[in-house]
Amino acid sequence: MSIRKKPECNALNNGAPFVLPDQHAYPAGAPHDNQNKIKVTSVFYQSPDGRMAISLFNPIKHHNNPKQQYNRYLNDEYYTPAHLQLDEIRLNYGDNGAFMSGEQGVGISGVKAGTIFHNAYNPSDTYKVYHHDNGNYYLKREGNGNPVIDLNDSTLVLYSAPVSVPLTFAGRQLSIKPSIDLITSEYLKANKNMDYGKNLLVAR
Repeated sequence: MSIRKKPECNALNNGAPFVLPDQHAYPAGAPHDNQNKIKVTSVFYQSPDGRMAISLFNPIKHHNNPKQQYNRYLNDEYYTPAHLQLDEIRLNYGDNGAFMSGEQGVGISGVKAGTIFHNAYNPSDTYKVYHHDNGNYYLKREGNGNPVIDLNDSTLVLYSAPVSVPLTFAGRQLSIKPSIDLITSEYLKANKNMDYGKNLLVAR
């Protein structure tokens, strides 16, 4: 994936993964109620250098037939990601499965409130971490009018990168060239008989 090559998204390469709670998504334009609720899997990554990333995975296969528009069991040849929407990305929840009692719940707690995440495909699309007094942490999309989070591709990747922090690993392979003097010396030792003069080395 091309986004894995972006330094700001390096947490996808070397970050420790944590499965977040199931997210609540809804078909675009549909009421955000239990009847239309769709579970979306999400994963949180954190690198030793402080970089973080969140991936949301679209589980729904879109079909041109309206009766099968949100059928998740269609063959892959018909797969087109459906347009889903979320009110927020929940970072943790309580043991009872509800979005409450987050201090001893499931997921990631303690992400500093006010931390900014960016859409990996559109960095100007920003998201902010909020924290409730009862221990709940969640991510909201920034903008006027309380905008929803759009999931209209197979994945949505968000990242948070500290400013001026060097990478712990850039995901690149380096080619190291040995010294030419070392190569020449080893070649002469292995393949030549050498006679030493006072000031001259002769190979024959």
